[in-house]
Amino acid sequence: MRASSKFAALALAFVALAAPLAGQSPISLGLVIDNSGAMRDQRKAMLDAVQTVLDLSNPPDEFFMFGFSDQVYLDQAFTSDTKKIGQALDKTESHSFARIGKALSQALDYAKQHHKNTKTALLLIARGDDDPDRQNTNDVTRKAREYGIPIYCVGLLQGEDSSLRKDARQLLDALAKDSGGTAYYPKGSGEIDQVIHLFIRQLRNAD
Repeated sequence: MRASSKFAALALAFVALAAPLAGQSPISLGLVIDNSGAMRDQRKAMLDAVQTVLDLSNPPDEFFMFGFSDQVYLDQAFTSDTKKIGQALDKTESHSFARIGKALSQALDYAKQHHKNTKTALLLIARGDDDPDRQNTNDVTRKAREYGIPIYCVGLLQGEDSSLRKDARQLLDALAKDSGGTAYYPKGSGEIDQVIHLFIRQLRNAD
């Protein structure tokens, strides 16, 4: 294939991803945000990811946000006002270590009790490690399957050494695959937008 043809194909693919999402199924989405100290260097990438999610929202959509480090907090209850999510995010700070399993378990319980849209999911944005008392992954994914709430993961692993990346991907892959979601690993800030477009489209079009 000629270079010009390849470029045209890529351009068409991006346009398809960026196409308006109006008319597609509304979603109830829980944002589960890693605020551990290990995420300090990835904070901008995390903020970009959340902002892209909000930019792609439709009026019937609703969002809530849990933040976690060594503690888990409901930073924003379900709302269709995306500005409230942004305001809650602005107040978060990075510190201590991460308790991913505990955060996901509490977010699943909250989503199950309070969601209003049929398509409900969690989006975990995390580094994927640094959890000293990691809750059994099987317990979390079992609850997700029982509730019918898949877990999607965005692993921000840029700059990590190979052993940490391997462990983190193993955890995030298991959480996503075993709950019916997908794990994404943007290679840099330039891929954040494309990854989130893909996630939103997959979620809205999921059976």
